[in-house]
Amino acid sequence: MKISAIGVQRNYLMSQNRSKSNFKGIFKSIDESSEQWSYKGCPSGSSIDGNYDGYDSYASYIYYPFKNESEAEIEKVLKENNYFISYDPDSTGGYAGTDSRSTTRGKTLPYTKQEWNRLSKSDQEKIKSLL
Repeated sequence: MKISAIGVQRNYLMSQNRSKSNFKGIFKSIDESSEQWSYKGCPSGSSIDGNYDGYDSYASYIYYPFKNESEAEIEKVLKENNYFISYDPDSTGGYAGTDSRSTTRGKTLPYTKQEWNRLSKSDQEKIKSLL
């Protein structure tokens, strides 16, 4: 089982609903890495032929909330965007790997979501580049 890497734009506004989230602020990627690997080892219950494949990915972000976001909303965003998932080769047919994300809170932006949306795209990009 192979998992393809997902491209991540460096800075982007997360204003759409995502799963259960309805966060408003800006995420800024500060670090990301991924590695696909495979090796031949001893046959086991997780890989009858001894071939093992895996994929490890890591991303780190800063979340800049808009000024009208409540503490509860901000905490929810941080909780949903801090995770570590480990894939067990015994339950995935020999596939192993990890997927993790670390998100920290940045300074609160001096804009509400509505004020932000009224800014031109070029102004938004300039502000994001300063974060």
